[in-house]
Amino acid sequence: MNRERGYYRVMQVNLYGLPRYIPEATKRIIRAECGYGCVLCGLGIYDYEHIDPEFAGATEHDPANMALLCPGCHGQVTRRVISKARVANARQTPWCKKNGYAHSLLDLPDGEIGLYVGTNYVTASNVLIAVRERPIVWLEDAEVPGTPKRLNALFIDHEGQELASPTFAWRRGESMFSRVSHG
Repeated sequence: MNRERGYYRVMQVNLYGLPRYIPEATKRIIRAECGYGCVLCGLGIYDYEHIDPEFAGATEHDPANMALLCPGCHGQVTRRVISKARVANARQTPWCKKNGYAHSLLDLPDGEIGLYVGTNYVTASNVLIAVRERPIVWLEDAEVPGTPKRLNALFIDHEGQELASPTFAWRRGESMFSRVSHG
C-alpha cells in the first residue's frame, strides 16, 4: 500500500499490471468451488483472497489459487495469524461444502416481518413468499432464544426442479405451514 496524505491507498494494479478487479466469470467459479462462503468458517460475507502467489505477485486471477474468506478470517491471514497453507487446505474441503450451507446473521426484528415485492408490501408471520401454497421464502424462529431468526429460501430452475433447498419439507398446518422433518 502507498501512503498518501495520512491515508492508506490500496494498490489497484500490481507490479505485473494485474488489476485488483476480478472478472465476474472468475468470481462465479471461485464462489461455486468454495461453496459460496468463507472456506474456513462458512460465513456468507466474504472477500476474494489470492492464496499463492499473493495479489502483489500474481500474473492472473487464477480461480484454483484463490479462495473466499470472511473479513475476520481475511484479517487473520493478512496478519499471518492464519497461514496461507491452512487456507489452501481449507480450499480443498471448504466449510460450506462440508456442512451444506453458508451462514450469516440477519438482525431481523421480533414481530411482523414484511417484504416489498415491486410496489406491494407483503406481511406474514413466517412465510414471506409462497407459490401454490409452497413456501419459497420463509422465516424460522431462532434456534437459541435471543438470537436472530433464520431466513430460508427454495431455489428452482425454469422447469421447477429444486436446485437447492433446506433439508426439511413443509405441509399445511394450523399456522399456515408446519415443518416436517425428513428424518
